[in-house]
Amino acid sequence: MEIVTLIYIVFAIAFGAIVMYFILRNKKSEITDKTEDSIQSFAENKLAEEYEQKVQDYENQISNLDKQLKEVLNKSTDELVKLQLVENEYLKNEIKDREVDLAIEKNNLLSENNELQNKISNYDSKIKGLEEDIEDYEDDIASEKRKLTEKNIENEELQDTIRKYTITNRELNEEIKEIKFELKEKTEENNLKSNSLNFIEEILSAEELKKEEIAEYEPIDNMVEYIEKLRDRLTVDRQILKRWSITQKKHWLKNKITIAFVGEFSAGKTSIVNRILSQDDPNVPLLPVNTKPTTAIPTYISRGVSTQYRFVSPDHVLKDISEKIFMQVSKEVLDQIKGATNLISHFVMSYKNDNLQNLSMLDTPGFNSNDKKDAERTIAVINECDALFWVMDVNSGAINKSSIDLIRNHLQKPLYVVINKVDTKATSEVQKVEQLMRATFKNAGIPVKEFIHFSAKADLYGIMKPILSVKNNNGQDFFLENISSQLEQLEKQNELLVENAKYEKDKEISKVHKLTDELVSVLQDLQQNCEKAASIPKWTEHVFKKDRYEMTVEEGSKLGEILTFIYETQVNDITNIYNEQLDSVSKAQESIEIYYNNLESLSKINDFQKNFTKLKQPLI
Repeated sequence: MEIVTLIYIVFAIAFGAIVMYFILRNKKSEITDKTEDSIQSFAENKLAEEYEQKVQDYENQISNLDKQLKEVLNKSTDELVKLQLVENEYLKNEIKDREVDLAIEKNNLLSENNELQNKISNYDSKIKGLEEDIEDYEDDIASEKRKLTEKNIENEELQDTIRKYTITNRELNEEIKEIKFELKEKTEENNLKSNSLNFIEEILSAEELKKEEIAEYEPIDNMVEYIEKLRDRLTVDRQILKRWSITQKKHWLKNKITIAFVGEFSAGKTSIVNRILSQDDPNVPLLPVNTKPTTAIPTYISRGVSTQYRFVSPDHVLKDISEKIFMQVSKEVLDQIKGATNLISHFVMSYKNDNLQNLSMLDTPGFNSNDKKDAERTIAVINECDALFWVMDVNSGAINKSSIDLIRNHLQKPLYVVINKVDTKATSEVQKVEQLMRATFKNAGIPVKEFIHFSAKADLYGIMKPILSVKNNNGQDFFLENISSQLEQLEKQNELLVENAKYEKDKEISKVHKLTDELVSVLQDLQQNCEKAASIPKWTEHVFKKDRYEMTVEEGSKLGEILTFIYETQVNDITNIYNEQLDSVSKAQESIEIYYNNLESLSKINDFQKNFTKLKQPLI
């Protein structure tokens, strides 16, 4: 067989293999187009694997033939012929075998194709069934979607309803909360009103103390009445007189050092007062301490034979009050009834406490309250005390301007500043607060006796030491001594006025006498000059003429001189002296009148002094 023929055969086989490959691929593509994704994947993978393997085998064989052909071409022609013959025989046999194999393979492929066709047919049926099922399902889905849409609409309506109910429920809950809060407030308000009514009822029904239980007011009232009569002669402020009268009637202050405590709410003022009262003894009765402002009315705390709670009415009558009502009194309670605080001037709390043997304390509402009445009540009593202790919380760090102004304008007693709760701050911070306070009071022109650091845990001696150093500068005789001093001064002034009036009287009388003497002297000179003038003309009798006074020219000149002197000098001197004498007599009469008036005033003042001493005696 020729080489060219052999090459054609080889290419024919290769071409046939390639055509078969593409046919099978097209067949495979047709199959895959008719099946669903799952069937297509299965058949495609299987056919691809088998035919790709066969094509690979054919390609390998063609490659081998290629190699052999190249080898043949490289050998001699004879050898090639021999080899070709052998190869031809081999190829013939091989082709026959391949044809058989291809036939078998074709049959197998046809069989497999039939099977695949059957499977595809089955799958088509199944797909058709599935498509019908899908259509049914789609109808069901559409129906379910409609139902779902309806349900969604219904659900949205339900959601709207739920939202509305939720909002309504929330509003109801808020309303319930507000009602509960309002109910709580109303309950508290009712309790406050109930306490206020109980307070008012007890205040209005309180009886005056027996005469022996209170100070004798009559001598005080007599003294006030008498001093009122002397107001035109003495420097007496009615407010001060009234305050003295009230203070004198506060027997719990008599012969004791009295200190007042003022402070802003929550500064710890009442707690400090309680520590001083108890000296850290838990068995000693204390003032009520609350988280809300309690000191609505000035409260005096003093020693007594037993625990007693009393109040002084605005007309200065001392009455009893129960401990229960006293403990209930607070700003909130009093604010419930308008004018309730006007029923009480101040409270008086006394009990057997040796710590108050020589000490009385005053707990006050303070200056910083929004209630103007609180400030007025505090101002009315702080100057009855010997010293004022201003309590401030170190955490507040400052004192408000209104308090500074009130202290500067109204405080007349020594001031101590207590920086409280110092245990809540570092020492350096406490020092800064003190420096700020020092600068504030200095700039306001307010002297401070001492700055005291204190706390609930501090040693009590830290505040007792300055308290014990306070001097009693508001003794019961201070005001009376001032009046007595004024009377003595008035007496001295009137004695001096009497002396001056006597001196003026004597001087004017002496001047009158002197002027009288001068007038007598001038009149005597005038008389002498008149006598001289009268002696100059001589009476002369004539025979042939009428009798007459005659004088010489020289005598006439002399007479003229005398008359001119009388007219121009002596008459003027007499007139001047007379007028001066009249004025001097008037002044003398006036000085005499002043003198006797001053004598009378001095006598009255002596009487005032005697009467004052007499009225003062029961008050000593």
